Amino acid sequence: MRTGCRAARNELLKDVMRDYGDLEHLGMGVPRKIVKGMREHNGTEPDLIGEDEQFTVRLWK
Repeated sequence: MRTGCRAARNELLKDVMRDYGDLEHLGMGVPRKIVKGMREHNGTEPDLIGEDEQFTVRLWK
């Protein structure tokens, strides 16, 4: 996820976000937005935790 993943996990969510103009580059939100934003905000990186059918992004203060 940190380097980008070009496969959608949820096709319906992807289609809705694309239709509303909220999808810029498929699979690049984690590295370009979340990781970069956290580094700029407070110098930390988020924890990306994948377990079974659940994916958690933990953001640090």
